[in-house]
Amino acid sequence: VYKLNLTYRVNDDHMVYATWSEGFRVGGNNPLKPSSILPREYSSDTLTNMEVGAKTEWLDNRLRFNIAAFVMDWEDFAVQIEDPQDASFQLGYINLPSADISGVEAEFEFVVNDAWQLDATVGWIEAEVAEDTAIVLDPAEDPITASKGARLPLTPDWTATFGIEFRPRVQLLNAQPFARFDLAYVGESITSLEGIQSVIVPGAVQTLDSYSTGDLRFGLEGEGWSASLFVDNVWDERAELFLSPRWIAERRSYSRPRTVGPRSRYDFSTCADDPRRIVGRARHLLADSRRAQRHPRP
Repeated sequence: VYKLNLTYRVNDDHMVYATWSEGFRVGGNNPLKPSSILPREYSSDTLTNMEVGAKTEWLDNRLRFNIAAFVMDWEDFAVQIEDPQDASFQLGYINLPSADISGVEAEFEFVVNDAWQLDATVGWIEAEVAEDTAIVLDPAEDPITASKGARLPLTPDWTATFGIEFRPRVQLLNAQPFARFDLAYVGESITSLEGIQSVIVPGAVQTLDSYSTGDLRFGLEGEGWSASLFVDNVWDERAELFLSPRWIAERRSYSRPRTVGPRSRYDFSTCADDPRRIVGRARHLLADSRRAQRHPRP
């Protein structure tokens, strides 16, 4: 596995880069019934990534903007499939030849003043099968096919986040008050690869709708401690994250409902009685004692 990275610093605030890298996932064995026609093992897959981007700062470092574009070549990628035999009820993995993945990601942070801060991210990705594929598991049956351009499952086309944070110019209980709101958007995706499905009765590929959620947090931050209240999923979005038609009754997974609660943190390293400090002081005292024994005063 290799990685090559080239960077060029335009000035103190702007830098551009290009990266070429490789990665892989190990293969494995399929735990199958003796009657299954699925392969007993599947191979490792490999990923080659090419990326170019820029990291920049503006307005006396109050504004940070980064952007990157990437292209990935995914070879021998593994997908889960159902044994096509009637009433087999057997899942396993097979390797498909290749997939192409390309996308763009951007992020920014903006310190408006010493009280307000904004940040956001946006990403677009296109992930699809790179070539027409036919998998023959049983010579007596039609091959299982995946067409070039078929969309890879569970890969949202668009994602985005936006955050706003407020820290007033006051102290409360010798701590800094704050409030923060985060908005997240996830675009639509599909549940399975068309033609290669881990379901008993193949059907149309189903789409998971896009959704957005919001999280709110406000509290206090002191030296070595913080306390806050949070509201996750403010408007109680019941987003579908996954659905499986493999069973008699379709199973659906949803996002966590609105959740409200407190959260606190304390850094014991700031405490005068921190165990690490006590141990350190004991070591110094022991060392001083040994030095005194070796070199007693006259």
